[in-house]
Amino acid sequence: MKHIPLYIEIATAIVASCSIQEENFGAPQHDDIIFYASFEQPVEDGTRVYANEDLFLRWTTDDRVSIFNKNTYNQEYGFIGETGDYEGGFNKVGDPEFITGKEIPHVVSVYPYQRLTRVTENGTVHVSLPSVQPYAENSFGLGANTMVSVSSGNLLFFKNVGGYLMLKLYGKGVLVSSITLKGNNGEKLAGDATVTMPLDDVPAAVMVEDATTEITLNCATPVQLGVSEEESMSFWFVVPPVTFSNGFTIIVNQSTGGVFEKSTFKSISIERNKMTKMSPMEVEASIIPPIPVPEVIDLGLPSGLKWASFNLGASKPVEYGDYYAWGETEPYYSSQDPMTWKEGKENGYSWLSYTWCMGSETTMTKYCSNSSYGYNGFTDSKTVLDLEDDAASVNLGGKWRMPTDDDWTELWENCTCSWVTKNGVKGNLVTGSNGKSIFLPAGGRWSGVKNSLVGSLGNYWSSSARLDDSSGSFVWLNSDGYTMGYFPRYIGLSIRPVCN
Repeated sequence: MKHIPLYIEIATAIVASCSIQEENFGAPQHDDIIFYASFEQPVEDGTRVYANEDLFLRWTTDDRVSIFNKNTYNQEYGFIGETGDYEGGFNKVGDPEFITGKEIPHVVSVYPYQRLTRVTENGTVHVSLPSVQPYAENSFGLGANTMVSVSSGNLLFFKNVGGYLMLKLYGKGVLVSSITLKGNNGEKLAGDATVTMPLDDVPAAVMVEDATTEITLNCATPVQLGVSEEESMSFWFVVPPVTFSNGFTIIVNQSTGGVFEKSTFKSISIERNKMTKMSPMEVEASIIPPIPVPEVIDLGLPSGLKWASFNLGASKPVEYGDYYAWGETEPYYSSQDPMTWKEGKENGYSWLSYTWCMGSETTMTKYCSNSSYGYNGFTDSKTVLDLEDDAASVNLGGKWRMPTDDDWTELWENCTCSWVTKNGVKGNLVTGSNGKSIFLPAGGRWSGVKNSLVGSLGNYWSSSARLDDSSGSFVWLNSDGYTMGYFPRYIGLSIRPVCN
């Protein structure tokens, strides 16, 4: 379902809104149509934000809805009209096995179709409001606008559950890849919600306790912002009715990897079926310096493998660089000075932060060969990191990757190693048969929110997984030499890239 708007500028408005009202629609035109649907349509409300002749909710040919036909059994129906129609018929998708539900007094329908949407015997709708919404030019994205219809028969009239927040952004040289919206008081914005809607009334949504506090608008293709207020681009969020009592924050992620963050602390209410429009905001172009690419060092190894001159995230051999959990492509922190943990990683290096599990060592969701350690018995028998989860490959590109167990073994068997101090930094100097060498600084390791053993121990990940549990393989370096071992995958270790 799409929205086709015509926007009229109001330079003096900071926040404006427009109502969307009901509109009657015709009866079914085809005998074979089981349900016939339309929805609320917009009108101007005095603010002149919209022209009512040019802004309409429209169906698309791939729209699907959940229909509870006077029982609590969720059935999928598909639109059989044309893209651009504002009313039309819906027929059942496929011919699923008949399952009886409990009787309810009305026909309840929910857009978009979700398999887990359910209706209780008292008519309460349990639905998930999307935390990730697709960007659409001058509109909200497909599937973002949850609607509910309650009727006594097969004529469905959908009413909008949420309201709409429009941001207008501009900035020279800015390409937007996504925008995250969150309330400054932790307001619930997405996830599980209950919706009540008496016949001939409007829906009322309540977010459940564990609902999420963010909505992210994803741009499939980065959006180029205009360079002035007059050329600003519109970004629409569908938001449940909520009052941001202390304002909200937006985080604009740019295609360069840069991030722009801006907060407003004015109380702002999002009302059902109304548009709240913010005044144009300038976004500053931000570029994250690329991770330095190390020099390629040929140590004369039999395989021809080359080693990097410094650690991933460093810029010279004596720097420790960044610390990564096994199979993660970014550190869990955004800064070490001051120490700042990324959102969702506040527990530091722990199973609660780790991507490839559900919070514990026995709930792995990738790289698992033992069902006792897999989530619900999951296994995939992957023994080496895919390149998409290889931090060296993702951050450096080209032929760079993390070393395997065999690569580390080849290094030890064909080089001499000595514990040295270089520019005040302790570590292991590895020298090849051709006289060239690399320095592996002793950067310690991260566990939880603490980095320990810096200067006395160097720990480096291999890309190899241990088969019988949820560990990753690593190299242990100290003044006594080196050894191979296994650590829980959430531990933060150094990475020394290699390339063929």
